[in-house]
Amino acid sequence: MKKIISLTLCMLLTLSLFGFSVCAEVPPHDVYVSISDENGALVLTYASVTLADEDGDGNLTVNDALIGAHKEYYKDGAQGFASEETAYGCSITKLWGFAGGNGYGYCVNDSSAMSCYDPIKEGDHIKAFIYTDTENFSDLYCFFDQTFVSAEINDTVTLTLYANTYDANWNVVKTPVSGAEILIDGKASGIMTDENGKAEIPVKNWRNMTVSAKSDLQTIVAPVCIIRVPSVFDTDSADLLLAMTVLSVVAIAGIAVAVVIVVKKRRNHV
Repeated sequence: MKKIISLTLCMLLTLSLFGFSVCAEVPPHDVYVSISDENGALVLTYASVTLADEDGDGNLTVNDALIGAHKEYYKDGAQGFASEETAYGCSITKLWGFAGGNGYGYCVNDSSAMSCYDPIKEGDHIKAFIYTDTENFSDLYCFFDQTFVSAEINDTVTLTLYANTYDANWNVVKTPVSGAEILIDGKASGIMTDENGKAEIPVKNWRNMTVSAKSDLQTIVAPVCIIRVPSVFDTDSADLLLAMTVLSVVAIAGIAVAVVIVVKKRRNHV
């Protein structure tokens, strides 16, 4: 009897420790990096990168973020990225292992950067891409009006797709993109942006969704938005975790009681 009670207490203690460990907060990273390859496919989507002076110039820049992203996520590490001084300042010469000379672009928080040496700060999003139109370099930089969205199951998330275009004086103009198809986790959804660039995306599953878009009307740089749907393992689902922990404790206690009753009955029959 004492052994059964001791075993049950050990199981309850282990379960309670597990619950606290799941709820523990994870320190946030400094910046986010997204990358599109030479085929226009997203190979990195809002990947968290801890900033460090990777190039040793004493500053924290776009260059450092891209070096760090390759070190952490590319199969060959930092060898997949290169930059050098050109007539236009520090420019990318190799991205995600591709050095084909197609031309490269990058934005910080969906605004054009002047150089790889542009400074960045905590929470910034760096999006780098390789031009797929190697003749006219017409790739249109596109982005959604939201980067991270929190949603619940059966919610509908409304996103607006924009492109960076230019007026007669070369000032950047944020222009809605119509007729683009929404991609969910890389797959066509059949959902199209309307004349105002808006699209409504249903949330049907208990998992995060990576949303992008493609267009048959023009060459666009893949936008990206992450829809966060809480699950039982998310730190934001503390109430659900607590409920599951309580239910598990009750279940284990019930099993322990049942075992005790069985043992008593066997002893009475002896």
